[in-house]
Amino acid sequence: MRMKSFLSFLLVVFLFVPIPASSDDEPLIGQLRETFQKEYLSVGILLQTVADFQAERTMPGFNGFNISNFRLKIFGELDKSFGYFVQANFINLPGLLDAKLYYRFSDQFMIDGGMFKAPFSKEFLISADAIDFVNRSRVVSVLAPGRQIGLQARGRLDPGVQVDYNVGIFNGNSYGGNSNDNNDFLYATRFAFFPLFTSKESADQMEIGANIMYSKDDLAPVSSLLNPFVYDALFFTGKRTIYGFDIRYTSGDFLISGEYLNGNFSGTFYFLAADTSVGSARPEGFHLTAGYMLSRNVQLLGRWDKFRSDSGSDNPDWALIGLNFWPTQVSELQLNYLINTRNNAFKYHQVLINAQIAF
Repeated sequence: MRMKSFLSFLLVVFLFVPIPASSDDEPLIGQLRETFQKEYLSVGILLQTVADFQAERTMPGFNGFNISNFRLKIFGELDKSFGYFVQANFINLPGLLDAKLYYRFSDQFMIDGGMFKAPFSKEFLISADAIDFVNRSRVVSVLAPGRQIGLQARGRLDPGVQVDYNVGIFNGNSYGGNSNDNNDFLYATRFAFFPLFTSKESADQMEIGANIMYSKDDLAPVSSLLNPFVYDALFFTGKRTIYGFDIRYTSGDFLISGEYLNGNFSGTFYFLAADTSVGSARPEGFHLTAGYMLSRNVQLLGRWDKFRSDSGSDNPDWALIGLNFWPTQVSELQLNYLINTRNNAFKYHQVLINAQIAF
């Protein structure tokens, strides 16, 4: 009963905390942006603290609290269209997340160089402070190639309908000691179509994306969730091909989004702390999400999260309920309630709470 009482308390907090009337009631945020966010130099932070609770623990980790993110970012655009973006995280190692410089020939063609997110997966490309739930879906967390060091061409075209394109070549081994681990590369391409685009302020927005990546790896780090029986660092040697499709549609207060990813790992997986390996895998999965703005500052979300690791035992589906509350322009509270459809007894339900400030 204690968990039920706890959930009831959280709902009261999320639904009945006083909501500011308008952005005019936040003069300090306006002063902050005026001081720290210029075209040539902007400074931002992301601070997230998460509470994680499960009556009878089946998820990795323990009940308790953690600082999931403390990030500092510095970015801007200088004379003659040269720009930069640097971001560090003081919680995890390596601390460097992004170190990108770019040159803007035009809005139709730009070149990025350095370390940044490989162009793959809509949910992965959404920044950590703006994702719908506390965590990204499992299939995106497992299969998206993450941040890589390399080069990328990108731009926005308008051949009758707005199209964004990204084409990149990368080392393929994440940070990897700031160098490539072999003579092969990771290639990633993403195209996004905006059939309803009229302006950023339009009530109806739709993005349809398609992406594909290929790499030939030599002990490249990959997610241990590719084998659910071993929660250990996992590395892959061989050829990796992953493709996927996604859609995100908003209309007034409604949100519909979904993403499907499919991978082909042809080679061998190696576990760091054990003298063992497993063979090739064809993981796949998807998420479907629906949302509705209950008020100007409160959003209700539902998600079905499915992931199959192809490791001899299917991973269970997850059903998630989310409640997002924005007390101010730069603060957010997220309440997530997760049900494992295989072990769906109440004692196995998981509650995640994220409190954050981001600007």
